[in-house]
Amino acid sequence: MWKKILIGVVAFFAIVIALVMYGTSGMTDTVDSFLQSVSEQNYNKAYNYLSDDFTKSTSKEQLIAFVKSSGLDKYKSASWGNRSFEGKRGEIEGTIETQNGGAIPLKVKFTKLSDGSWRIYAIEKAQSGVQVEKETQKNKVAKTAPSSTPKKSDADIEALVKDTILHFAVSVNKKDMSFLRDSASNRFKEAVTLEAANKGFQSFMDMNIDFTILDKMEPIIDSQEKKSDGRLVLNGHYETKPNKFYFVIHYIKESGSWKLIALDINIK
Repeated sequence: MWKKILIGVVAFFAIVIALVMYGTSGMTDTVDSFLQSVSEQNYNKAYNYLSDDFTKSTSKEQLIAFVKSSGLDKYKSASWGNRSFEGKRGEIEGTIETQNGGAIPLKVKFTKLSDGSWRIYAIEKAQSGVQVEKETQKNKVAKTAPSSTPKKSDADIEALVKDTILHFAVSVNKKDMSFLRDSASNRFKEAVTLEAANKGFQSFMDMNIDFTILDKMEPIIDSQEKKSDGRLVLNGHYETKPNKFYFVIHYIKESGSWKLIALDINIK
C-alpha cells in the first residue's frame, strides 16, 4: 500500500514539474531568441521580444547600453533554473554563459499576450562585487548632520561620471552622438548641434574602439570643483592600458539634476 502511495506522490510531482516546464517553455524560447539577437547585434529583432511596457520605458539606445555594460552581448548559451508563472505573468532565473567563459546570473520577467506568446517585461542582472547593506532611513537621518552646502558623495560622483562616459561610449560605437547629446543639458543642446558633436568626436569614432568596456571599470576622480556660476567640474581618468583615458566633465543643475554642459576626452 505504501509503495502505491509513494508511486502516486512521485507521479503527482512529476506531473506538476511537467506542467511548470510546459507553461514556461515559451518564456525560455523568447529570452533565448532575444539573447541570440543581441549577441548578433541585431537589436531591431531583439526589440520584437520585448513587451510594450518595456519598449515605452526603454529606448533602443538604452537597451544597447545595458546589454553592452552587462556583458549580455557576449551571450553563448543559457541554463534556466527557477521558473514560475501565474495567469499572464511569468518569471525565470538562470545563468548566462558568455563567449569568454564568464557566467552572468539573470532574472527575467514576462507578460503573456492575447495570442499566448510571451514577451519580456523586465530584465534584472545581479550587481557584482562587494555589496554593503544599506542603512535604514531612520539611521541615515540620525547620523547625517545638517549642512548648508551639501556635497555629493564619492559614489554619486562616480555614478554621474559612469553615466556620462557610457552615453559617450554608446554614441561613439554608433558613430552618432545623439545618445550623448540627448542626455545633456538644454544649454549644451542649444550650443552644440548634432553635426558639431559628431565632428567634435569624430577622432574617437575613427579609432573603432569599444569604449563601453569602461563601464566595467571605476573612474578615478582626481579633482572636483564647484564654480561660482554653479558648474560642477570633474577631472579624472580610467586606469586603461597602455594609455590612460582622461576626462574633464562640466555639469550644470537643471530641474534638480546635474546635466552635461561640456565634455573633454583625452587618451594619452
